[in-house]
Amino acid sequence: MTTEERLNQLERALTRAQRSNHVLLIALVVLVVAAVGLTEFWRIRGEPENELHAERFVLRDQDGRGRAILGTHETQVGLLLFDATGTPRSALTVGEEGAGLNLRDEHGTVRVNLIAWKDRPSLALHDANGTLRAHLDAHEKGPSLDVQDENGTLRAVVSVGLHGSRLRLIDRNEKWRVGVEHNDADDRARLIVGDGRGKIRWSAP
Repeated sequence: MTTEERLNQLERALTRAQRSNHVLLIALVVLVVAAVGLTEFWRIRGEPENELHAERFVLRDQDGRGRAILGTHETQVGLLLFDATGTPRSALTVGEEGAGLNLRDEHGTVRVNLIAWKDRPSLALHDANGTLRAHLDAHEKGPSLDVQDENGTLRAVVSVGLHGSRLRLIDRNEKWRVGVEHNDADDRARLIVGDGRGKIRWSAP
């Protein structure tokens, strides 16, 4: 091969290399522009550029004890909080039927339970043994309050409805014994005493 032929061959190789470099440069520019555009897109939408995805998060203190758990289960998502001894003290859950918050004592016993159902809010108070002692519901037709004794037996009911208000006092056999009611229609109040068998013993007026 003559010197002239070698020079021609080298020139063609340099030309091909320059073309390849141009293609690579264009591709690099396109990638940079795309990356910048995508970042600007997320910024405009107000979404973070970096996201962390998981089904369960555990927050630990400086001693490695789990103090909070955030996770999902089927259709529910919940947050559970623990004290320094590892006892669950509070839980917040959201599901298809509503959202709920419960507060627990140092033994882990639920003492307060607040639930926002689809059709009404509800508040339940428990004693140290976990027995339900008071339950407040706010129905569409009016609120009602149930009060239980230490055995969980219903002892009193207060309700407000569309036509008036009512108080019922109940014995340990869950039979109503005394009732006070007010009827909005005729603006009259009434006192009723029962015999414990479902019949009225005395009433006034």
